[in-house]
Amino acid sequence: MADNSFNGLVSGIRIKDAVYPDGNDAYSPSDDFPELTFSHRSSRPNSIYRGVRQCLANAKLDTERFGTPEWNPFSQYLTPGGRVFILCNFVYERRPKESLEAFRGKCTHASVIRPIIDYALKAVGPKGKVEFGNAPLQSANWNSILKDTGAVHLLKFYETYAPGQVSSCDLRSHIIVQNKLGWRSSQKTRLNHKVFIDLSKKSLLEQINGNHSYRVSQYNPRETTEFQGDGIHIYALNSKILSADLIISIPKLKTHEKVGITCALKGCVGAVALKQSLAHHRKGSPKSGGDEFPSYRPVQSLVSKFSDWTWSQSETRITNLERVAEKLAIVVIRQAGGITFGSWPGNDTCWRMALDVARCVAHAMPDGTLTEGFVRKHLVLTDGIIAGEGEGPLSPKPVSFGWLFFASDPFAADYINCLAMGFAPNIIPLVGAAPYITDYPVTNLKVADVRLSVNGEDVSPAFLIKATKEKFRPPQNWRGIENSLGNEVKDW
Repeated sequence: MADNSFNGLVSGIRIKDAVYPDGNDAYSPSDDFPELTFSHRSSRPNSIYRGVRQCLANAKLDTERFGTPEWNPFSQYLTPGGRVFILCNFVYERRPKESLEAFRGKCTHASVIRPIIDYALKAVGPKGKVEFGNAPLQSANWNSILKDTGAVHLLKFYETYAPGQVSSCDLRSHIIVQNKLGWRSSQKTRLNHKVFIDLSKKSLLEQINGNHSYRVSQYNPRETTEFQGDGIHIYALNSKILSADLIISIPKLKTHEKVGITCALKGCVGAVALKQSLAHHRKGSPKSGGDEFPSYRPVQSLVSKFSDWTWSQSETRITNLERVAEKLAIVVIRQAGGITFGSWPGNDTCWRMALDVARCVAHAMPDGTLTEGFVRKHLVLTDGIIAGEGEGPLSPKPVSFGWLFFASDPFAADYINCLAMGFAPNIIPLVGAAPYITDYPVTNLKVADVRLSVNGEDVSPAFLIKATKEKFRPPQNWRGIENSLGNEVKDW
């Protein structure tokens, strides 16, 4: 059942003293809500489940039946037997010296996923299917991610209570395995199906003034040129995304060094099976038509050339050692305040690529053909219980924030997400440009259509800015955007 209506309402809930529950009770609700399908209850209070439920109710989903056993918040988007894909932010597993709090500011927590799965299962019924996951960083260990996020508890629970209906999905078709010495070897994952979608001259990348030497760090640049070039802009999405009737994103509220924020719209990149089909930046400085770094610097330029060379070579022990050396050089440059791989506001490539992928998610048929009509709805629940600031998406500093936001549109979600972090949406190109795309749009909304409800009461965006009382620290090279809201607040 397709519902192509666009509602600019964003429902926000702030949970005081919110903490993620542990997984001993599979993140089950502690309350006996009348609509619940499963009888299992948590022995400890679960404010996250309660908060997600209230967030959906305040978004006016199936309002007439709320508080009854028949309440079914996703029923307007799904029919029995349908398929749902929950697109999470599982960027990387917990590193050896990374604190648990820091990790939780980086990845979606399973306690936020649990109620969404429960309500999705209620909508699709016993013959439907719910899948969750994404395509994390190429060297990420999927099993470790499931363990660290608590998702293993979800899988174990549904094996008992909804056998065969819920599964996790690593959407990558290419991964890199690193051994203890730092040498790397490539492997192909199994059971991944790729669908190629060519936006051609309708890609936002076609509007760029500059060179078309597109790059994705730590991938063979020759492979990227097969997907991205003059008049050719092909994205390889996993077929599980395109076979879904409904996409529900659960992004982590956090910053991103290439595009500013990494919430719903940027999270669509997690649907891509082959990361070499992406365009993260263009080689060189603006003087040479690129956006890799602001101006020519001999060291950055040398490392960039070395990166191209070593990732173009066949994999041997020598080239693997060279790749480790490349990684160390990048760390040194960044610690000295240098910029690598387009990690600055002047990156005019990455945000366009992310919006391209979001357009594919919305408009691509299962065979990869594009239609101007929206093929599937894309809902968003933002996990801002513990958020991330600073050097996101991989190394953000955790922020105990306590907010959840639900929206039936990814642009509306990210507009409010920007404000919640203290950033003006119009200075984040990823968000500011979204409502102005005419071919294969990501939204039918305009800025004036976005409305905010906090704890069930309609409020102005200015209320949210005052309620959060803090500005997120942006990535190092984006400093200053946290002071961009002054004029907008005056207009509200």
